[in-house]
Amino acid sequence: MDRIRGRKCRAPARCFHNDRRKLRRHLGILRGFHDAPHLHKKRLTILKPKIKGLPDDHRSKPRCLYELSRLSYSVGDQVGRKPLLIHALKLWRDQVSDRQVSRTLIELSGANRLLGLHEEGIQQAKEALGVYEQLGSAAGQADSLTKLAWLLY
Repeated sequence: MDRIRGRKCRAPARCFHNDRRKLRRHLGILRGFHDAPHLHKKRLTILKPKIKGLPDDHRSKPRCLYELSRLSYSVGDQVGRKPLLIHALKLWRDQVSDRQVSRTLIELSGANRLLGLHEEGIQQAKEALGVYEQLGSAAGQADSLTKLAWLLY
């Protein structure tokens, strides 16, 4: 039973609603990967299907996908990183979380730069810049402009 929304989970075997410690442990594992990514490549293949298996309306799924994409970046998997970021971006937009949308757009523009998709990355960096301007975040605007400069270089 989903304690947050008061309804049954679609996939109770893979759901973290009932065990918050399990969710914290998986998020902790994702955050700890950045220290020694070469040691954790096997765990990436284990965690990816578990996180993708969460229902899209699960409140932690976009954050898990974002952290998983950062892990993919640290092990050098740029091609696998992009779909994770696109899915996280869609979920953040559904949750109407502008700050996370802009942060994900910045990461996605960087992924596109590394994949050689400069035009797509430029559009995403400009969109992130617009969101940060609406939010009034000078640091976010600076980060967007830096990514834009790298894409135009």
